[in-house]
Formats: sequence, structure tokens, C-alpha cells
Amino acid sequence: MGEPSGFPSQTSLSPGRKVPRASERRYPLIVLSIGIALWLPRLHGPIDLRYDAGAYYVLGTALASGHGYRLLNEPGEVEAVQYPPLLPLFIAAHQRVLGTSDPVVVGRALRLSFCLLSLAYAVAAHALARRYLAEVPALLAALLTALCLYSYFLSDLCFAEIPFALVTTLFVLSSRGPRPWHAAMAGLLGVASVLLRTSGLALLMAWVAESVLARRFRQAATRTALAALPLLLWQAHIERVRSAPEYRQPAYAYQRAPYQYYNVSYAENATLIDPFRPEHGRATAANLLERVLDNLGSLPPRLGEAVSAPQRFWEWSLYLVGRGLGAPDVRLDRVRLPMAFLGVLVVAGLVGMLARGERLIPLYVIASLALIVLTPWPAQFVRYLAALTPFLAVALVDAGVRWLGWLRGRSRRIRTFGLLALAALGAAIASVQLFALAKSFRQFHAKVEWVDAGGRASAGRLFYYDAAWRAFEASLGWLAVHAQPAEIVATSAPHLAYLRTGLKAVMPPLEIDPQRAQQLLDSVPVVYLIVDDLEFTDMSRRYAAPVAESRPDLWVPVYTAARGAPRIYKRSKAVDKRRSSLAGWRMGSANARRELEDVRRLAPLVPHELGVLPEVGLLGRRRAHRVNEHEERAAAAGRQGPDALGHTPLAELADPGSDRGGPPQVTGNSEHSRRDGVDDDDVALRGAPVEPPGHVSQRRERTRAVGEQRLQARQPARQHESDDEPASRRA
Repeated sequence: MGEPSGFPSQTSLSPGRKVPRASERRYPLIVLSIGIALWLPRLHGPIDLRYDAGAYYVLGTALASGHGYRLLNEPGEVEAVQYPPLLPLFIAAHQRVLGTSDPVVVGRALRLSFCLLSLAYAVAAHALARRYLAEVPALLAALLTALCLYSYFLSDLCFAEIPFALVTTLFVLSSRGPRPWHAAMAGLLGVASVLLRTSGLALLMAWVAESVLARRFRQAATRTALAALPLLLWQAHIERVRSAPEYRQPAYAYQRAPYQYYNVSYAENATLIDPFRPEHGRATAANLLERVLDNLGSLPPRLGEAVSAPQRFWEWSLYLVGRGLGAPDVRLDRVRLPMAFLGVLVVAGLVGMLARGERLIPLYVIASLALIVLTPWPAQFVRYLAALTPFLAVALVDAGVRWLGWLRGRSRRIRTFGLLALAALGAAIASVQLFALAKSFRQFHAKVEWVDAGGRASAGRLFYYDAAWRAFEASLGWLAVHAQPAEIVATSAPHLAYLRTGLKAVMPPLEIDPQRAQQLLDSVPVVYLIVDDLEFTDMSRRYAAPVAESRPDLWVPVYTAARGAPRIYKRSKAVDKRRSSLAGWRMGSANARRELEDVRRLAPLVPHELGVLPEVGLLGRRRAHRVNEHEERAAAAGRQGPDALGHTPLAELADPGSDRGGPPQVTGNSEHSRRDGVDDDDVALRGAPVEPPGHVSQRRERTRAVGEQRLQARQPARQHESDDEPASRRA
């Protein structure tokens, strides 16, 4: 196709004229330097194992220990069918080399490996852009990729996205190589992409379609055979697992329910209208059509997010600008307009590439978007699009270059307006990316401390590790100290709970009926139930909390963080005597039963098990130690044990109206930390209260006496409590 008039002589889809070698090296070094600068504050500590990362790590541990491809956190250690195995194999290799499965030790090595992978990804993104764009536009496209929030946030997690993005970028570069080994390398990278993420299917589909459209049918047949190999092997594994007796007769009733997204395939989970609210039922053909149409309508702003920053940072920036201009009530949803315009420019760039005969990138993006709009997880779209960022950035910058070329030869007024619009758009992208970068590192990059299995402490930082996550990990530390090895936990983060405590952990049943949910929990049987306030999912608040509230005779609160969440409930008795050994504990005496009733009655009034807070760390299972030394120090000071260690007297803790407002030991509560003169970022993650043996009976009597007084004083007032009560009382 001929070049339209007004375009520059060097088209944006050509490598361009030969330039001096020093100039060719300068821009990749700029991109690499920015990547290194983004990693310097993040080199310490283990990699983030929250969310899906915990599942990947558990699978890698199973492979490294010779258990097969199994979820070790599950009762029965079921075979996995959701995640392809390449990233777990990568994790297993680290464990075998290091000779340990300790998440802290191996996590440090994985962090360094992901650092190298993300730096390679940044350089590969520049090489990809340079293949299609001139020098300066290619640098801009590479910077868009490197400074995109999801590029550095996902590199901090043990997710498959960054390795997948690197593999797909190298695939496109190899497929454009002139030598025979380039084609072989492209084939291997294509297989690797499918073994990293099932969405690698889109890349192989585009690869085959490119040959078909070019009428190279023999090549298309070869590519089809190569693409089918990993897909058939993975599907054969899924069908083998699904047809096995342990799949049809699981270890507990809801282990393979369609909403158990870690335990079933993507295809089965996607058959639900809403996998996070399975009570809505399975999707019909009409539901699927409605889902696709809704997802298509949301794509333009999502594409804009993928080449700039998440929507919340656009809104935050607009709010600050409006406040500075004296208009703090500006409508924040207006940011969707420039985001959607960015998405339209990306689509225009892809269309232009197709028109000029460059098919692979547009076909890959189209196939990926087709898979994405079929899924019922719209909140995950930006994460899925993160692996497409280098290709979308190339399309966006190419559209901008073509826009500049079109403006040449136009009237002065049109040219001025077009240049101003393009400059404003570029300034908006740069400002929101830099704003997100500054906020992410300064405000949302929290200091965290870990303790490995050998008792060695290490520190690092994690993105978006807020008070809710601190409190949740502290609750896991409490479980690691108090729970018995055979007891089972129900939590919204089962893999992380398994890694921190060593206990079998499952998701709570997503059943809206508390009675039905209780029956399903009995089938496990679950001994500890965690109700958290984590932001990424509300399943414990929506489904687990009603179970505990509907059966106060069965679920006893044994741990409550100062901020009110999470709360840990313990089953008061084994439901099935035949499984009492798995349930882990039973009340064995009249005194124990009386104490249990006291805890249940006084739970809303007095913090549980007040006492020494040993640093258990995130790995857990380090019991309270050196108790005798604490008691000796207390005796020398002539005070009782907890006060000798500087903890708050019971009277202050029992009074929610006191200046301190709650136990200063419980982390994750930045308000309390500030009141105590401690920076929240510097507060070490701690476990839960553990009683020194010499003070158990004395402390219990004090707790009972204070609780009885407060129970009598507050009984009338508690009838009128609501969600509108002051925060100090709720604490």
C-alpha cells in the first residue's frame, strides 16, 4: 500500500535509516537504567506470595518434593487443573537448587530471578518497538511499558504475567527473524507461552492465522501441529484428573464445586454467571451474550489503562487538579473519556498495522481480547491486558506518529489544534504514570518483616500491603502458635495460610444459606474460620461471617484484631466423633467448659488472651519462648508479667474510651501505631497473644472480673449499637 501524502519519508513501521552504533545503544541503556532504578528499592526480602502467587508456590513445592502436580494445602492434596505447570516448575527448580521449600529463603531467590526477568522484558519491549518504530518513538513506547503500574507491580508478585509477557515479546521478535533458527526459537517460545498461561492459545492462533492469510498453507499446517501439542497435553491432563475417582469423590463435599476457582479449570469456573456469587447460577446462552456485550463496551477504557495507569489514579489526579482549581466536586467518572480515547487510538494503530500488512501483532491482540471478553472476571481485565502492554504501546505510538504525518500539509489552524491535542494527551499519560509511580513507591510500598524457618529475620517491602493485610498475617501468626497440626482452616487466602502456618487450608463454601454452608464446613471438617476484611474479595464477609453469626453455640471467637478484623472463630466441638482427631480438640472438663462460656460471653468486651506478644513472623510456628526470662524480669521490677514488658494494663485495654484505644501490640492498625509513637511501616509483624504459664489463672480472673463489670454497665447501651457508632468504640 502506498504511503499517504503528508507522511514522513520514514514510516513508523519500518526499521528506519541506519544510525550510528552509539545511538542504537543509547536508548536501550536508558530503558534498562529506568528498569534498574525501579528495582533498587525492591531488591530485599522474599517475593510477594499473596493472591494466586501462593497457589503457584504450593504447586512448585509439590513438584520439588515429588508429590506430583498437587495442591498441598488441600485435604487429600488434590491434583491441580487450573494453572499450566511452567511457572511451578520454575519455582520447583529454585527449591531444588537451594535445598529448601522455605518461602522466605526461596522467595528471596525468586525475587532476584523476577528482577532479571523484568529487566529482560523492558529491553525486549524496546527491541520490539524499535522493529516497528523509529528511534525516539520506540523509546516512548518502551517507556510506556516500563512505567506502566502493572509492569512493576506484577513483577513484585510470583505471577505468570511478567514471564508470559517476556516470552510473547521474544516470540514476536523471533518470528520476524530471517534465519531458520529464528523460526525454531519462535516455536519453542510459543509452546512456553501456553505452558505459562492458557491465554498463550491466542498467540498460537494468531501465528497460524498469519500463515493462512499469507496463503502459506504448508507453513500453517506445521505451525498448527506445533501449537496443538502443548494444548492437547494440557487438556489430556485435565481430562485425566476429571475422570479419576478422587475427582468424583473429593475429600470434602465442595472441594470440586464450580466456584472453587483454584480447584477446577478455567472453563468450568467460567460457566457461572458470577464465580464470586455462585447463587446466581450457571450462565445460559443469553447470559453469555450479555457478558460478551458488556465486556466489549468496557474494553476501550481498559485498553487506555493498559498503556497508562489504573483508573483510580486518573480519578485521583483529576480530584487533585479540581481541588487546586477550586472545584473539588468534579465528577471523577469523566476520566473514562480520555482513557477511552486512548483505547480508540490503540485500536486505530492496530488497524493501521493490519492495513500495511503487519498481521501478527493485531491478530494476537484481537485473539487475546476475544478470550478476555468471554470471561466473567471484569475486575481482572487490566491484569490480563498487562501482558499486551508492549504491543498496545507500539500501536498507540504508531497512531500518534501517523497523526503527526497527517497534520503535515493541513491548514495552520488544524495543525495547531492537532498538535495541542496530541501534546495534551501525551502530557496526561506522562503525568498520570509518574503520579501513580510516586504514590505506589511512597505511599503504597510498605515495609514488611519475615522470619524464616531457622529464626533468621529479613526485611523488605511489598506493594499495597495495607493494614488489612498486616492484621490478616498477624492472625495467621496466631494460628501458627495455637492450632494443632491436624486442624483445618477456612479462609479466603488458603494457600498463603498454608505457607505461613503449615495447616491444611480451604476456601469457605460460597453458599448464601448459612445452614447449607455449615453442612459443607462439617464435611471438611473445618476447625478455624477466618473472617477478614481484605479488599480483593469479600467472600469471607459475605459467606463465612453469616455461618459464625448464625451458630454462636458452635463457633467461638478466639482472636480479634484491634481494628475489628480479622476475627478467628474456633469450632466449639467436633461435629462428627469419627473425625474428632481431625477436628483437633474437644472440651474435656467442667472447668474448660466454664472457661469457654466466659470467653464466648465476654468476647465483645475484652481482648482475648491478653499477654506477651512474641514475634512469630510471617512464617509462623515459632512458639513463645524465653517465658521464664520474662517472668524473672517481671519479678525484678516488682510488677506482673505483661506490665514488666511494657504492655498496656488490662483496665486500659478493657476501656475502649481510653486514650490508647486498643492493644498497641496488634499490628496493621496505623491509627494505634501513630498514637504509640511508632511508624506503621516500622512495626514488625507479630503473632497473637500467648499466655506465660505462670500467669494464666491470674490473668483469666482479672479478665473475668473486668468483663463482668463492663457487661453490667454496657448491657442497656449495647441494644442500640449500630454501624454508626464512633470508631473508637468499634476498635
